[in-house]
Amino acid sequence: MNSTRRTAQINTVRARVLARLQQAPGAMTGQAIAQALGLPYKPVVDALVALNNQGKVWRIGRKFTAQWTAHPPPSEQERALTHLDRLFRP
Repeated sequence: MNSTRRTAQINTVRARVLARLQQAPGAMTGQAIAQALGLPYKPVVDALVALNNQGKVWRIGRKFTAQWTAHPPPSEQERALTHLDRLFRP
């Protein structure tokens, strides 16, 4: 029974974290996600790592400064085109 309850709780945290990231206009830190959801930091980070392993979220950066996003990060080509567009836009 404890195992089932814990699994349901983990899935709920993952679902809430994923929903929050999908609503966010950009990347967020783990701390910002935890504060926005009113959850402790550790379960949020555990959920983010699990979602990252499933390919549902992406981490930009490392350790405590990492930003998380539900949208795939731009490719090198997309970033280069965006940079050129900004340079030559009147």
